[in-house]
Amino acid sequence: MSKIAFFDIEVNTTSKKIEMLGLLIDELKLSTTSVQKIVEDFNQKKPNFICGHNFIDHDKKYLSQTSFNPIFKDIKIIDTLFLSMLLYPNKKTHKLDKPYKTELNIENQPLGDAEQTKWLFSLLDKKFDTLDENLKKIFITLLSENEYFSAFFSYKNLLLSKIINIYEIIQDKIDCTKNDFDEIFTRYPMELAFAISFIFSDKEAAISSVILVRYPKIVDVLKKLTFDESIVDLNSFALKEFGIASFREFEKESNSLFDFNRKISQRDIIKNSLDSDSILAILPTGGGKTFTFQLPALIKAKAYKGLTVVVSPLQALMKNHVDSFKDKNQNFKVVAISGYLSPIERMNIIAEIENGVVDILYLAPEALRSNSIFKALKKRVIERFIIDEAHCFSSWGHDFRHDYYFVASSIKELEDASDFQPKIPVSCFTATAKPEVLQDIKNYFYSNLGITLKEFIASSKRYNLDYRAIEVATKKEKYESLIKELLRVGKKPTIIYIPQNARECRELSEKLNGDERVLELDLVIEPFYSKIDQEIEEGKREGRNKSQILNDFIENKIDIVIATTAFGMGIDKPDIQVVIHYEQSDSLEAYLQESGRGARIESLRAECIVLYSKN
Repeated sequence: MSKIAFFDIEVNTTSKKIEMLGLLIDELKLSTTSVQKIVEDFNQKKPNFICGHNFIDHDKKYLSQTSFNPIFKDIKIIDTLFLSMLLYPNKKTHKLDKPYKTELNIENQPLGDAEQTKWLFSLLDKKFDTLDENLKKIFITLLSENEYFSAFFSYKNLLLSKIINIYEIIQDKIDCTKNDFDEIFTRYPMELAFAISFIFSDKEAAISSVILVRYPKIVDVLKKLTFDESIVDLNSFALKEFGIASFREFEKESNSLFDFNRKISQRDIIKNSLDSDSILAILPTGGGKTFTFQLPALIKAKAYKGLTVVVSPLQALMKNHVDSFKDKNQNFKVVAISGYLSPIERMNIIAEIENGVVDILYLAPEALRSNSIFKALKKRVIERFIIDEAHCFSSWGHDFRHDYYFVASSIKELEDASDFQPKIPVSCFTATAKPEVLQDIKNYFYSNLGITLKEFIASSKRYNLDYRAIEVATKKEKYESLIKELLRVGKKPTIIYIPQNARECRELSEKLNGDERVLELDLVIEPFYSKIDQEIEEGKREGRNKSQILNDFIENKIDIVIATTAFGMGIDKPDIQVVIHYEQSDSLEAYLQESGRGARIESLRAECIVLYSKN
């Protein structure tokens, strides 16, 4: 029977000298500072194998400079680090556990590490025995002559008898041509072995960052093996994951008489996203931009667990998107890091990002400056950055956000932080943007990242919104006109906008809730503005917080929301039938977005009413 010596050393980080050695052979347990003593025990016990964790790249390098070196000529090395990466390809870390360490004793103990290596080897040995026989043959074919694996196959008495047709065995699990596969087989056999191990896993988590860092080419290998845009069935994927059977088309915004292609569609944008183009898409409110960027994100996540990061300006918007997705789909992990989370919830989500579980991550732009979040992102293959409400890049935009200016530097830093992270494409989405805003967005990405955005600009026309303006002379007349409209429309989902004045939202809500004419309609009315949660914490207000107002409005437990522009951006409530502007928006673009909250189901119509005075 083969005899294994479980072996570990401790090296002084300053002097680079071996300070301590730990050895397990049969019943022998030895902790010593003497290399010569180890040599004597090896000569006496004559083990067939050395087994250590990261032994080939670390321990062997230092031992080769000592009297132990001649022993390497006659003994094979089993390295549990590489065996662990192969058999558990989506494990977050492959460090050796050190249960002997405590808060008072943090020193490494080579004998303790040798004992842990023995335990880990036993686990890995049993894991290998449970593998599919074809998978075993694949690993032997690819790795039998590899210095990190040949000793293990020798220990298992598994020799390469003949070259098997790996492509034929795994063909039903990959989307790769035979020619591409043959090139990978020839140039990257080790990366191919790790990739195949990942493909045969449950894919519940992304491939380990330990493998990505050591073998950055595995990203290209995985993508070539698992994803071929030409054979993706968008219709069946959309139907299965979203329950959507077709893709919407929009009139194209064009001033050219010679532009004969008058339509753009969700399919066009999705296909360009799958092809790794960077894009700028302007879709009308209710045009399904969320579906348009989530679908390609999930296709890539299913193929090789690529992570898509969505930068979004509003916490309510992020929560709405995540909750809406969870209601419809449990096959993927979509999360948001926002102020709605407790510290423990935030910590758990960051751990899920690192562990490779998360498929789509929603973030506020300022979150990119968080060290813990950025550290987690650096351990993932980032498929794409989605910039939602991209008009926030521009000082011309109606929601200018300086934090958006950190996006490019964050992307650049992620690209530069590792060899495995390819050029990260960007998708910018918004509902309306004037030419100056579009130019600002394009200039920002070109000047900071050298990215040219491919444009998909839809017309802002909507055909199921009925616009009306009511002129009033005084504040009293305006209020009475509002009451008249509310009495007429009755109990329909309604937004009343006072875009820039939180105090007036609160006051109008209180006035309507105390008006007997409104009380007879049995309407539930709530204000919505940015500081509601803060006022509740300070005891200045009672009742629903922002999240509860949002959820209850979506679920029709609230009939009317009186809101500033803090409400509505990207909110997925399709059945709003009345949008009343009690005060004016600060721009035509803002008004188009706000009134566009109405009738996001094409079968519905919505009234968009402006109460205005010439003052």
